[in-house]
Parts: sequence; C-alpha cells; structure tokens
Amino acid sequence: MIPPVIIKKEPVFITLQPDKREVVTFTTAFGTRGIKKLGAYSVRIKSFTELFSIYITEEINSDVRVLPNLEEADASVERILEMLPVLKSKYKLAEDISYIKNIREYQNEPMNRIHWKQSARMDKLMVKEYEYSGTAKNYIVLDLNLPGGIYSKEAWRYIHKKYQEESIKAVAGLVKHFSERHEKTNLFISHSKGIYDITDSDYVFFFDYLSEVEGAIDNNNSTTELLEHIIEGVQPTDTVLVISMFLTKEEVEKLIRLRSRCGRVLVLLMPYGYREATTKKFKSYFDVPVEIRELYKFARTLEEENIIIQIWHENTSLVEGLLKISGSEM
Repeated sequence: MIPPVIIKKEPVFITLQPDKREVVTFTTAFGTRGIKKLGAYSVRIKSFTELFSIYITEEINSDVRVLPNLEEADASVERILEMLPVLKSKYKLAEDISYIKNIREYQNEPMNRIHWKQSARMDKLMVKEYEYSGTAKNYIVLDLNLPGGIYSKEAWRYIHKKYQEESIKAVAGLVKHFSERHEKTNLFISHSKGIYDITDSDYVFFFDYLSEVEGAIDNNNSTTELLEHIIEGVQPTDTVLVISMFLTKEEVEKLIRLRSRCGRVLVLLMPYGYREATTKKFKSYFDVPVEIRELYKFARTLEEENIIIQIWHENTSLVEGLLKISGSEM
C-alpha cells in the first residue's frame, strides 16, 4: 500500500488472507497550520508469479484542519492585567470580590489580598482568590494585514509572513488563557477577506478560525477601521488588547477614544514578530521602522490615558515583551 505523498511514509507490504481484514495506519505531522488536502493513496496488487501488478488509486476527499501552535504566556498575562488600571484596580480581571472561592499561600500578591484571619490560624501568609463576576469581557484585536501606509510591500512580504504566524500563536495562547478562566472573550481578526468577529467559551472554536486565516500585503485598510469596528460596543469594565505590526499617528485618536469607553487598553506591536521562547538570543541587524519611531512621541499622551504600548524587536520573546510591560511603572 502506498500512502499519499503528503504523509511522507514508505509503502507497506501486506499479505492478505481469505476472510481476514488488515488495517494499515499511517501517522504524520504537519509543520504549518491550515487546511491540508491529503491527495490520493494507491494499492499495488502483485500476481502470485509477480509477472504483473495492478494499481488501484483512490482519492481522499476529506481534508485535515491543522490548528495553530500556541505561545504560552499565562503568568505574564495575569500579572499584566492585575497591574493595568480601571483606574489602578487592585483586583484581577473580572473578579467578583464579594465571593471568595479559595484560599492559598501568598505569592507576592498585593497586601489587600491577604486573608489575615486564615494567615494567623495557619501561621503563614494566605491570600484570597475571588470568583469571576462574568460581567467583564476581553477584546482581542488582531490585525493580520500589512498596513496600507507601507509602500515597499514586496520587501515586507517575508517579514509580514513571520509576523502573521507568530501573532497567531500569541493570540492562540491568549484565548486559551482566558477561556480556561471562564472569561468572556471577543476576538476580532482583520484579514485578507474582511473582519472576523468571534465569540465563544471554548478556545478550540477560536482555533478553527486561526487555523486558516491569512493577512494581505496589498491591504488598503488601516488599524483605525478595525478599532472603529469595536469602539461602540465596549463597556467600562472591558479590556482591549490590540496586536498589530504598526500603529501610526492616525490611530492615536481612535485609541484615546477607545480608552474613554473601556477599562483597559493594551497595544502589542510586533513589526518583526518575536523570538520563539525555545530559540536563543541572536545578533540582530534590524532597526525599529520609522513608522514606529514616530509613535514614540505620542507615548506620553497615550500613557496619560492609561494606554500601554509595547514594541517587540525580533530578538525579544513574547514573554520578555510582556514582562517589560508588567515591570514598567503604570
């Protein structure tokens, strides 16, 4: 039996006995996400004398959906969201402080979380864990398109592809993180065919979309249009995370307007993607693009509005960038 070419396995020889079934299993792995067509497999039947053979080829009509890998950043995300204010909240995202669901040992949390009676009883510091209220929502805004203001688009083709795959892995990790904590999450994806607006309690549902979505390099839209898509729907308790390659001065007004309507705004800029956590640091020859440099002069204004912007260099891992946010003064 000859497996499909995409399986990349050697043919298997089977001796069939009368009235007996044989099951042949091939296993494989795919290096990239997306919808994979398996193609056809062939069965070669030899005559007893081996003077001739008969080939039977059968097309496999069903496809395989390969879900994206994810970048784990649970501890970093939780730490950041504790620090981002609505305004200067002492509690974690979407917690209901009227209901304590658990008591556990102290791990450098704010002093107001310490349960003093239990600490005295157990002779060590214990902290309160609250139930989630379920009223707040997380908005993740992922822009996969190359910004319309970039003119030498072909020069950015490879870098854009790198950003696309790595930002998708980052978002996959975020939606898994929020889903496992039963936090309401709304994912907006700007891609080559338009905008996806996805809401679900199961992160695997988000993965279905992330598995096949593609950005465009000949995009004429800006991140402003994507922000406008959600700006009317956010609530004062909501958190918005924006992930993009670039932001320019045109987006500043929209970000400030967005911040006036919701609790937290966090912007993650990844012009070159990021370094995978399993890869060692390397010597980098890339510089921050002019478009990003121009954004620095707006940083103070944005920080006054409690909007935090973090720019990833190609030699910065996802977690390192997140920790820079949580380590900065808010």
